[in-house]
Amino acid sequence: MAALEVEQIRSDTSTEVLHQHVAQLQDAAPIFSARPQLSARKPSIGGKRKRSWKSTSRSRTSASDPVKGSNAPETSRPLKRQRSKTEDEIRREIEIAKVLNDLDRLAAIGTIDIHNLPRLPAPGIEAPDGWLWIEPPWEKSVVLEEPLTSLAYLHKRLFLRVTYKMLDCRTARFRVYIVPKDVDGRRFLPQVPTLTKKKIRNVMVLVNSSRRAWEGERNARMVPLIKPPPDEAPTLFDMFNQISAVPESVPEIDDPESVEIINEVMTGRVEGMKSVLYLYQRETVAEMIRKELLPVQMIDPRLSEFASPKGAKLYMDTDTYDVHLKPDYFDGTFGGVLSEEMGFGKTCICIALICATKYQGSRVPDDFLVVPPERTSVSSLSSICARTINSLGLPWRSYRSSLPEKCINILTQNRASYVIEDRRSSHTRAGTRGHEKVKSQTIVLSGTTLVICPDALVPQWRNELDKHVNKGFLSILSYNGNDPGNDVDFSSFDVVLMSQRRFALEFRQQSSLLLRVRWKRIIVDEGHSMGASQTNAGFAAKHLYVDRKWAVTGTPVPGLLGINVGLDTAMTSASPRSEANVGNQHSRVATDLLRLGHIVADFLCLPPWCDNSSLWQKYCAAPFLDEKRHEIVERVLRQVMVRHRWKDLQVDVELPPLTHEVVLLEPSTFNKININLFHAFVAVNAVSSDRTDQDYLFHRNNRAQLRRLVTNLQHSTFYWTGFSIDDVEFMMDVAKNCLANGKPYTEHDIHLLRKSLEAGEVAMCNASWRFSSLHHEMGYFVSHVPEGVSHQIFDLPLRTSSGIMSGAKILRFQQLVRGIKVRDVDGNVTDEEILKVLDGQSQLSESPARPMPLRSPSKSKAQETETKLRGLPGVPSTPSSQHTSSQGKSYKYFVNYSEDFVNSSSIKLTQNSRFRDTTMYGCFSSKLSYLLSRVLALSVDEKIIVFYEFDDIAFYLGEGLEMFGIDHCFYTTSLNPQARASNLMAFNATDRFRVMLMDLGLAAHGLNVTGASRIFFVNPVWQPNIEAQAMRRAHRIGQTRPVHVETLILKGTIEEELFNRRRNMTEADFAAAKTLTDDAPTSQIISAAHFIDVDDLNPHGQPFNPSVPILKCADDVWRTGHDILTLQ
Repeated sequence: MAALEVEQIRSDTSTEVLHQHVAQLQDAAPIFSARPQLSARKPSIGGKRKRSWKSTSRSRTSASDPVKGSNAPETSRPLKRQRSKTEDEIRREIEIAKVLNDLDRLAAIGTIDIHNLPRLPAPGIEAPDGWLWIEPPWEKSVVLEEPLTSLAYLHKRLFLRVTYKMLDCRTARFRVYIVPKDVDGRRFLPQVPTLTKKKIRNVMVLVNSSRRAWEGERNARMVPLIKPPPDEAPTLFDMFNQISAVPESVPEIDDPESVEIINEVMTGRVEGMKSVLYLYQRETVAEMIRKELLPVQMIDPRLSEFASPKGAKLYMDTDTYDVHLKPDYFDGTFGGVLSEEMGFGKTCICIALICATKYQGSRVPDDFLVVPPERTSVSSLSSICARTINSLGLPWRSYRSSLPEKCINILTQNRASYVIEDRRSSHTRAGTRGHEKVKSQTIVLSGTTLVICPDALVPQWRNELDKHVNKGFLSILSYNGNDPGNDVDFSSFDVVLMSQRRFALEFRQQSSLLLRVRWKRIIVDEGHSMGASQTNAGFAAKHLYVDRKWAVTGTPVPGLLGINVGLDTAMTSASPRSEANVGNQHSRVATDLLRLGHIVADFLCLPPWCDNSSLWQKYCAAPFLDEKRHEIVERVLRQVMVRHRWKDLQVDVELPPLTHEVVLLEPSTFNKININLFHAFVAVNAVSSDRTDQDYLFHRNNRAQLRRLVTNLQHSTFYWTGFSIDDVEFMMDVAKNCLANGKPYTEHDIHLLRKSLEAGEVAMCNASWRFSSLHHEMGYFVSHVPEGVSHQIFDLPLRTSSGIMSGAKILRFQQLVRGIKVRDVDGNVTDEEILKVLDGQSQLSESPARPMPLRSPSKSKAQETETKLRGLPGVPSTPSSQHTSSQGKSYKYFVNYSEDFVNSSSIKLTQNSRFRDTTMYGCFSSKLSYLLSRVLALSVDEKIIVFYEFDDIAFYLGEGLEMFGIDHCFYTTSLNPQARASNLMAFNATDRFRVMLMDLGLAAHGLNVTGASRIFFVNPVWQPNIEAQAMRRAHRIGQTRPVHVETLILKGTIEEELFNRRRNMTEADFAAAKTLTDDAPTSQIISAAHFIDVDDLNPHGQPFNPSVPILKCADDVWRTGHDILTLQ
């Protein structure tokens, strides 16, 4: 074939000979054809027929214009003289022809069948594959259709070549060859415009990659080159759960030292470790070492492998559709994301990794040279050897015991370093570029691991190191914020512990000490924080000089929260998805992918994603969201994640049993009144607004008000004093006006108005409710008060010896009695001394001497309270002379109670004391009564965590525990990180605290609270995965007791209805509804909630069981009776 004669052209060929060869090439292939458009003909529109191609109107390509050609009719107009081509242009055309005419150099991707092909004047020239070259003969006036339009366009721009074979008179089969991106000579071809991507896809989606179709079989099965997106593509949840730390194929390791380390780890012999690792932990450590020492080169994740119909492996760029004959490779990251299940020893795994690689050091990056220090004399051979050993990171320390002391000193003194140049440009105020400052910085190599963790976890890390590592094996520095100056030598330690807060502050300085060291490794505990786009800690981690990087987190992105709890929930069931649900879920997944991209590109610096910030969105996020193409994201996850599947962990580790019960409590009268008031306000608002416009609470513009309503409703199931007497009176006035205005309300609306009026009247006539709405204190029912002192003790007397005392007054009474100095010979407190204390009755209304949340009492408010209380049903005509109001109580901070506080049980009364029988038998809150009874019963043998969501609940819990004499501590955002860490350490390690009150919002931050075996949720947790994370604080490796969990719910109330709604929700529902108010059915439940019957037969709902002496806490353990619903 004439085209093949190009190979005979020598480098010294003359221009004339080159022109001759070009003329031969024109006759051999369609590369220089005049009109390479391909397309099917469209029917003519409006009866006007387009002129079709005629064989007599066209001549062969003119030799005078070998590239463009001509088929124009002869005219008398003189032809324009063509510019002669230069020798370089002719050589370029020859090189192009060599590429395009040799089909063996092109990528055969498949075939396309074209029906109703426009008639060809004559068969094409035979191509090397035995079929015919397609040489489009159609004129521009011929109307064309897809895919011939796109084929012709790409053919003209030299993106592809096509040969064809006629299957019948009107049907042709095209063989499509793509010009590979990496073919030799591709540089001579013009660049394909970026706007052609759509045309390329138009062709690609029709390509049949079947081998039989390629060979010409007429009825060959369709094997699409580009697979259509699946109907149900795997989610991040699915992909994450399928990752295993044990790779399917482990590459051979040539380095004997690495092989030895991995073998020692797999046999369980990790030097310096006291603890014995589980099998899954050994596998995880071994895989982490492989990723650190021998990262596997990965095929460019942007390339998708496919099989050519001729059997060859080809690779296609999933965005540009460029085809590669051979893939590009990228080095893997030296590190990754340790994402083992919560509670399965990620900290212990990291410690084992540190111990196993203790003797290894960091290395000089490949793009830097080791700069020896300036010396006035010639260095000794031993010094040169020592610097070389250190610069290569050779683990000479592992042979320390065999080396002479002199060698050790030489190796220690000649630490390797390298120099970097920090270029900083100065700018004027107008932003113009000024001169460039070049500052050199010497970076010292080290064998140090830098551990960054949340502030509260620094002591926990120190404790774990002490627990798992032999004393003295690792040298550890806790860099806690007190700047030790420039004398600190980080490289002399094996481990440096630092809080995230301090780590972020370090980089606010002009020159941080951390930037003078090349760290062997950085470990970021709770590493999901690296997924945030703009954080000081993330910026600092990105600019640190470090060899190996690990993010340690069980939940790499928020959307994966709950995947690694190992609990099956109803979230996995399927249900119809509303448009709102789908939209919210799409937004959530987009945020998750964005965070994952920050971890991969900004923290791990994994190529190619770290090279260009837009690549992640272009190749991973957008295809995953819009086209359900998950392959690239899945490859990245498998490349960086190290974890075990839940089913694999269960084989290796058996945790103590975990039981979760829902406890249904009878609501107290006070609970019922407040819940009914909520329903009344909602009902009156609905009727008075006609359920339209922005006056209606459930209008879409009132989301903020609805959130406040739901939050307050959750408060009311524990204790709520937010409705004032004026609020209730106003609600009742609106209801009365609605009934009197003559509007044609439905019977249902009239019923709601009447029930709302009834709820308001019940509240206004209830002395206990009016007391709490004015005082904002928790009321306790107290009985058997000695005769004659009730007016001095009670805030609200009920009977001769019974009444209501606020928690603050009880604490003050206990404190005053405990402070009595005058006692009898046996050290007992006499009634006479107690009565003397009570004579100063105003003292009981003063704030306790201990630190408490701030209060703002005022004399005028106390007088107003007394006035409003006087004359109410059930209130005596002479109430106590002063009441302290804490309206507007500010829960500004929580503190631990003073250590000199002595339990009430230490108060010794005389045998005949009339105060011995004075007891508390309940309170306004059913949940608080139940919790205090259970805690008092269980705290003798077990430690307890109580999870809460609101600070006022924590206040009332703390107040009740102090009254009962139960030592407790807080773990709340109101405490600084050091105080939280101190409380956590004391709770786990000592018997001082029996109860920890923990903010639910802090329950997902890697805390280890295995000291507790009892967990209580004051309110149901909306998100089941957050609930499971909280339970994992105690149910984890290291727990030796069965863990019992109880969730408290008021029976027969809206709280129970909302919980039942939560149990029936699906994954899609939870994805769309992060909070209660985001869930549409929840709003319907609230608006349609029913009123509760109120009676005074059981005012306290859930009594203390048994009653508790006010001046002597009971020491007996008891069991309470209650309805229990076991979670399925």
